[in-house]
Amino acid sequence: YGSTYVDSRSRANPYPLSTLARNKSLKNLATLRLHPGRDTEIDIDELDALLKSKNLPALRHLQVHMTTFGDAERLVASGILKRLKTLDVGYGNMTDDGARLLAASPDLKNLESLNVSRNALTPSGVRALLATGVQVAADAQHAGDETD
Repeated sequence: YGSTYVDSRSRANPYPLSTLARNKSLKNLATLRLHPGRDTEIDIDELDALLKSKNLPALRHLQVHMTTFGDAERLVASGILKRLKTLDVGYGNMTDDGARLLAASPDLKNLESLNVSRNALTPSGVRALLATGVQVAADAQHAGDETD
């Protein structure tokens, strides 16, 4: 769980993920769980640094909770889905557009499980993910913009 960290630029940042991404000693890290809590959030640029890091080649299980930056474009574009076995992006604001983007990624088939619980998916978005054959958890969705 996150707590406010103040970096050298005096900017509050609950997860200095770019620092983590640069750490060469993490080459064997297989599981990373990020859950910032109610009063903090994960900065999108910090997450990008982590997703694109060459220093985390063994990462297979990623949990990124309580994001506020929306859909899955950065996850798909980063290439991280090629090596992940589990992905948990629960407690966010992913919509059906994000679900369709994930479902269309050929790299999604590498996942053993995907958790999109507590996002903003409609039954249509959940069906798109289930149609991929990946084990999907999609409980307790909150109101989204699309209707089914």
